[in-house]
Amino acid sequence: MSLINQLTVFLKANLPEVIFRGQKFTPFTDSMELERVFKVVTNNQLQGGIIRYEAVFEFEDWPFRQINPQSLFLLVNVWVEELPESDHYEIIENPTLDVDLIDEELADITVSIKITENLYMVEDDKGDIPFKNKRYRIDNPVIWYNPESIEVITKNGH
Repeated sequence: MSLINQLTVFLKANLPEVIFRGQKFTPFTDSMELERVFKVVTNNQLQGGIIRYEAVFEFEDWPFRQINPQSLFLLVNVWVEELPESDHYEIIENPTLDVDLIDEELADITVSIKITENLYMVEDDKGDIPFKNKRYRIDNPVIWYNPESIEVITKNGH
């Protein structure tokens, strides 16, 4: 669930501080599902599951006349668009928005994003997770990719 943490940090860095004062901002996960998947990634690294969840960001009392909510919507889209491609996670569909007007100045806004993240474990004698007579720790795997082609140039230039 690292993506919910990353988006929380991104929003806090790019929205006015007043949005986050008190109990006005609540990020949480909802509709979590765990799929059992055990695959060898490398000699000492395993994929131990896939977690699907909805990352929910609730903003209470958003002062929509002072701070345009479209800034929030654009920030979420920018964050999703700039995520580097990865085999470790996927944004399943477009973010959804829910805006409830409280009065003539304030609105409650909820942004939801459906996310899939792979769960990995790396062999570690001091790890917390026992599996098949070994111990593992939670971590992303280190994978070395081979280039598709290698050009070798000799002294003769061939």
